[in-house]
Amino acid sequence: MANKEHVNCLKAGSRSWKAWRAHNRAVMPDLSGEDFQGLNFSGHKLSGCNLEKADFSQARLQKADFSGSRLKGSNFTSANLEDANLSHCDLQGADFFMAKMNRAKLQASNLQGVNFEDASLEEVNFSDANLEGVDFCGAKLRQCLLVRANMKGADLRWCDLQEADLRGVNLRVACIQEANLSGAQLEGAQMDGAHLEGTVLAGSENTMPEEVGKEGGSTIERLLAWFGR
Repeated sequence: MANKEHVNCLKAGSRSWKAWRAHNRAVMPDLSGEDFQGLNFSGHKLSGCNLEKADFSQARLQKADFSGSRLKGSNFTSANLEDANLSHCDLQGADFFMAKMNRAKLQASNLQGVNFEDASLEEVNFSDANLEGVDFCGAKLRQCLLVRANMKGADLRWCDLQEADLRGVNLRVACIQEANLSGAQLEGAQMDGAHLEGTVLAGSENTMPEEVGKEGGSTIERLLAWFGR
């Protein structure tokens, strides 16, 4: 349960919140389970907070700093998180359905089981993040950094992954049907058992493992043959 003093300081405005945090540096603010629906916390420093199961649906959170916070089960449905920092966070089971998150930082965060369905995630940094079992259905992931991310079993159907950096990513048994990976970088990607039917890979020939490039047939046929070994 949230600490009411902490909640009241945050809701009192940016100046009050900054002053309180400056005088309580050793305290982890407890804002868990609180309702922040539709509020404006743009640019706020919310790093190192307990925000588990908090409701930020439709909130304005552009450039907010959540780094290192506990956000398990939190709700960010339709929130604006563009340019926000959510790196090194525990976000297991959080909901980002239809959220705007372009250019956000989520590197090295635990995002296992998160819902990103229909979210706008262009140029987001997911490097080294745990994205196992994440739902990216219909999400826009153009030019995303997904280097070394664990996306085992993720649902990427109908995703726009054009020019995304997927070097060294784990996409084992992931669903990638009908996704657009045109121009994506796939060197070192692990895609054993991935479902690739209908996936668009135009312009990716020079970014796939060298062995795939030597196979005969179309790009998709070569990928299916290679990763199905």
